[in-house]
Amino acid sequence: MPDNQQRISDEIRRLRDEAAQQTFERPGWMSLAVNHPGILAYQVKTQPHYERDMRQAAWLDSIAEMRDRDWAQGNSGAWREIDPNLLAAVDRRDELKTPYWNRGVLASGQPLRNGTDWFQSVASSGINAGRMAAGVEGADEDFEESANRMLGGIPKELMGTSGLHQAAWEMERRHAAERPISDVSFVQEPKQSMPRLLPRATPYEQMALSGMSDGHTVTTELGMQEGPLKRAASMAIDVVTDPVNELGVGIRALLRGKPMQAAGAFAAEAALPATFYGINEAMQREIEQAQKDRKYAQARGPSRTWRLSSSAVNR
Repeated sequence: MPDNQQRISDEIRRLRDEAAQQTFERPGWMSLAVNHPGILAYQVKTQPHYERDMRQAAWLDSIAEMRDRDWAQGNSGAWREIDPNLLAAVDRRDELKTPYWNRGVLASGQPLRNGTDWFQSVASSGINAGRMAAGVEGADEDFEESANRMLGGIPKELMGTSGLHQAAWEMERRHAAERPISDVSFVQEPKQSMPRLLPRATPYEQMALSGMSDGHTVTTELGMQEGPLKRAASMAIDVVTDPVNELGVGIRALLRGKPMQAAGAFAAEAALPATFYGINEAMQREIEQAQKDRKYAQARGPSRTWRLSSSAVNR
C-alpha cells in the first residue's frame, strides 16, 4: 500500500507539472457576449485567469483518468487516503471550465455594486467630513477615498494613482490568475449553480470598502456597546445621511396631518440604508463563519493517516 501511495503522489505531481505547461486561449468576444450568463453577477475572466483555471481543470482531468484506471484494476485502496479536498476538486472540475467568474451581484466592481457604492460614498463623504472636524484619526484619509469614489475616481486619476477601491479590484483579479494550479481551495465553498448575491469574504472586499464610513462607524467611535440601541442609532445616522432623502417629505407630511404619506416617505428613506445594513450584517456573518471553519480545521490537527497534502503536491 505505501508503494501505491508514493506512486500516486509522484504521478499527481508529474501531471501537475505537465498541465502547467499547456496553453489555452479564451473564447473570442463574440462568443463571450452571446453566452454571457449575466453581467450583474458574472465577470469575464482575464486571459491569465482563464488559462490558469483551464490548466487546473486539465490536471484534475488527468487525475480522474488515473483514479478510474486504478479502480478498474482493483487498486482503489490507496486512493482512500488521498486528501479529500483534492478528490472533491476532481469531482467538481467542470466548474473551472468556463470563461466567466461568478463574483456576486454585490461584489466590488459589479454594475449594481458600483451604483450602491456611489450612493454610499455621498453619505460617507458627509460622515467623514464630520469625523475630520471632530479630529478622528484617519478620517482625512477616509474622506479622500469616499470623495474620490463620489467623483467617479477622477481626482485620483488626475494624480496618476488609483483609489483603494480600484486597486482592490485589480489585486483580486491578479490573485485569481496567479494562484498555483495545486490550490484547490475553491471546494471549500458550496457549488454555485445560480448567480451569487454576496461577494466572497476576502481581504480584497474589505479593502474595497476603504473610506466607506456609515452610522456604525460613528457609533463605534463614540464607544457604544453592541446591541439594539447601537443598531438603532447607527440606522438613524444612515437615514439622515442617505442621499435618497425622503426625510423632509415625511416630516412635512406629518406636520400636515398625513400619517400614511409620512409612513411611505420614511419607509423609502430607510430602504437604502437598511439594505446596506443587511448586506454588511450578512457579509460579517460569512466572514465570522469562515474564521470559525479555519479555527476548527486547525484544532483538528493533521490526520494520523497518510494524506496527499498541499505541501506534498507542491514539492
